Amino acid sequence: MSTTQREEPPMAVVLKLTTSASRTAITARVVISLKAEMIVCLPSDTCYGLSCLATSQTVTAKLAQIKNRSASKPFILITHNVQMARHYVKVWSTEAQAIAGAFWPGPITIILPFSQHQACPIAHNSNTIAVRVPGSAILREIIRTVGCPLWSTSANDPGRPCATSIRAVPVHLQEHIELMLDVGKLPGQEPSTVIDLSKRTPTILREGPIKAKDIISRTNIQLLNDDVDR
Repeated sequence: MSTTQREEPPMAVVLKLTTSASRTAITARVVISLKAEMIVCLPSDTCYGLSCLATSQTVTAKLAQIKNRSASKPFILITHNVQMARHYVKVWSTEAQAIAGAFWPGPITIILPFSQHQACPIAHNSNTIAVRVPGSAILREIIRTVGCPLWSTSANDPGRPCATSIRAVPVHLQEHIELMLDVGKLPGQEPSTVIDLSKRTPTILREGPIKAKDIISRTNIQLLNDDVDR
């Protein structure tokens, strides 16, 4: 009687950012995977996230499937600078400019009316878009080299703490990841602050590392803090 040995699922390749000399080679390796429509795990502002090409319908759908996300809960669009973010925004308001000027690059996401960029269309069908220029310099360099924005979502299960190290990324997620960029332990478990600027009154939907009082003091924007008032 023969037995069939069960194959273990392939695990992600881990790239460690240890020296400046390796930075260019690592960036190139990540970019190759992204352009091949793979899902990768990258460091963001406070925790590790899963990213893929925002321009690919196929890999965007795969990312939604492995994260068990519905179409009504899209991912965050990350760009390497404000100009790239503005390509996907119908109206870049004075509030958006004030927040971007004060806190980008950094852990604050803003929601604005969406407008498709015809030169580089993304896989998105909502009337609004959540955008951020991340604080991680290597992440911005990767996006710049790719030449188009990426989707980003936390590398954890719903309701669980964010992964501040690659060891904290659940194994069942790693099975779907091509590679992981390890830059060491990240500073905190709070995801980015999220502000909805698509409505009449600017509203904080999630208060993360950047607090409402800091936003008000640096931008003079009057905010409804739905994360607290709810």
